[in-house]
Amino acid sequence: MPVPMPISDRRRTDERHRSRRTARSRLRCVIFDVWGTLVPFPIAAAAEIVARMADALSVRRELFAGVWANDFDTRATGDLEASLRRVCRTLELDPTDTTIGQALDQRIAAHRAWFIPRPSAVATVAELRRRGFRLGVITDCTTEDLWAESSLAPLVDIAVFSCVERVKKPDPRIYEIACRRLAVEPAECLYVGDGASDELEGAAALGMRAVQLRSGDTDARPWPGEWISSLSDVVGLTAGAHSAP
Repeated sequence: MPVPMPISDRRRTDERHRSRRTARSRLRCVIFDVWGTLVPFPIAAAAEIVARMADALSVRRELFAGVWANDFDTRATGDLEASLRRVCRTLELDPTDTTIGQALDQRIAAHRAWFIPRPSAVATVAELRRRGFRLGVITDCTTEDLWAESSLAPLVDIAVFSCVERVKKPDPRIYEIACRRLAVEPAECLYVGDGASDELEGAAALGMRAVQLRSGDTDARPWPGEWISSLSDVVGLTAGAHSAP
């Protein structure tokens, strides 16, 4: 015979269920991360491209990789070429413009080749759009021109790029920019990301409902809140919600 749940526990459980129903009913918007979420990011292949950039610059791979990684925050809120030149100065390199161009070309070509949405991404975003939700993306990036070429671009209402706005996740300003352009409040937003750059903490701190995509192909740490294993699960998370008018 099952042991009855204590009244206090039942009340807490009921409150959690009511809270989730209320959050769903207020949902008008879904915001996605890009790399690692809508688009897989090939970690091993990316490391190899960084190594090839080091080769082009005639510098030890491990030295270049460390300085390149350390410059990410500045690179994601600035200019790709400026970042590479800054890294070269740190390493006391004096490459020619041709060498800089060759190193950049390798990275840009690789990112363009990798920018292929997950199999369920287009269908999921299209279904959310069909249901009337306002849709956006927030991405920490340096090559925002890749987005315009994507099959996802026509399906979302706004795209916020860190390199354009000069601010990156988890700074609240980048989420506020998205909300302002979508004409929604943070509490009306579902944010879906793999969890890199503390993006879920940033979204939740502003009042968004933050959900982690655990696709098995990222190195982001587990999020203690809600999570899904497939992008297609996002549609189910919006069940019962009132979409945008």
